[in-house]
Amino acid sequence: MADQAFSPGTGSLTLANSEDSSRRRFAPSLLSELKPKSGDRRRVGRWVGFVPVIARELAAAEVGLITTPGTHAVGGVTGLCLQVTGSGARSWLLRIKVDSKRREFGLGSFPTVALPTARDRARSLRERIGGGLDPAIQRRTARSAELVAQSTTITFKACTEAFIGAEVTEGRNARYVAQMLRDLERLAFPAVGGLSVHSIHPSHVLTVLEPIWHSKHATATKLRGHIERVLAFATTRGFREDPNPAQWGGNLATALAAPKAVRRGDHHPSLPVNDVPHFIAQLRQMPGVAAQALELAILTATRPTDVRAMSWDELDTRNAVWTIPEARATSGRPHRVPLSTRATTLITSQPRDLAQQFVFCAPRSGGPLSDMALTAVVRRMNELRTDSTQQGWTDPGQGHRVAVPNGFRTTFRAWAERKKYAAQMIDQALALRATEQPQDADAQASPLRQRTALLIAWDKYCDSVKLK
Repeated sequence: MADQAFSPGTGSLTLANSEDSSRRRFAPSLLSELKPKSGDRRRVGRWVGFVPVIARELAAAEVGLITTPGTHAVGGVTGLCLQVTGSGARSWLLRIKVDSKRREFGLGSFPTVALPTARDRARSLRERIGGGLDPAIQRRTARSAELVAQSTTITFKACTEAFIGAEVTEGRNARYVAQMLRDLERLAFPAVGGLSVHSIHPSHVLTVLEPIWHSKHATATKLRGHIERVLAFATTRGFREDPNPAQWGGNLATALAAPKAVRRGDHHPSLPVNDVPHFIAQLRQMPGVAAQALELAILTATRPTDVRAMSWDELDTRNAVWTIPEARATSGRPHRVPLSTRATTLITSQPRDLAQQFVFCAPRSGGPLSDMALTAVVRRMNELRTDSTQQGWTDPGQGHRVAVPNGFRTTFRAWAERKKYAAQMIDQALALRATEQPQDADAQASPLRQRTALLIAWDKYCDSVKLK
């Protein structure tokens, strides 16, 4: 086993073999050539070949000998370095990732700040960053909090920063408030950041929201809520008295389309009807339980989340019926789903373990499939399709965005309407209508028989293409 020795003055590394005492020196230039390929994990320190050598914890005397310009890891705290400039000035630096970005934070000059103090500061800063909030944001919010305490008027930008600081102090998730600040910086500050909070009116809020209300409605809805909360904070601090200009009810609701109305026009990317049989043929060649769960979701025209949550006690395989319980059914009552022969086979082919509640289980955890498992199958199929120079599984009506599992419900509706099925029957198959439950058993059975015929016809259409 080789021992290692670090030369502080040159930044070179020497490996000594304990058996024959032969020594081999690696110059800094050679070490830079031996760095690992992109994607390999590494920690602060130096690399020899492709094996990481963690920076040895240097003593104060060794640190004092470092004079070569550059950044030198000193050990003790991951990321702590001594930075030496071309003029010979030395200072402490902490390198760390914040929100997936590499950042550098100064910790004071050397030797004014001694090595033990630098390590204490580095540990403290790493702990604060571990809480999820960028130290730069913390400094900004602290300054804004002082400004709020001393001023009689304040800009929306400064009020936002003070509000973020108050949220963190009160225990709000640091990553959440950091994202809130980024959204406001990007979308609201250009229009209202420099305005005094007491001068902001609904027209200013509309200036922020209208450009993205339809194209990025989810973001716009969250943004409106953020602005409302910041201005409510300003009111409680005495910086404004008028009604909140970002309030929805009785205010912005009269100028913007209702959220539900906007969402109705925001369909999931879906395949054209003619592409479905070819998609199903390829899907049946894909390995894994997620591919089988996706096929069942398509054949039953149900929501992927219901298929992932399907449990054995919801199934009546003798009568080929799956009952989605009221707690999950969006129609407000239990929804009975007829099962075709192929759908029943997909279910009964799953291994049944008394210890497992779910029909389609994640291979490793034994729990339900993740919310991205079915989406990943479609994406992989799209990659295979495009790699073979064929048109991908995309929605031509939405700029050829890749189809998503929920989009197959839209495709099912388009197919059923093409076949002239009644709109009420289609809605019932999709569990969209909370129609009154018939009391008579025969009356209850009739819609189920109709939906059975509908889904069997859909199954037959999906199975109409066979790959050679």
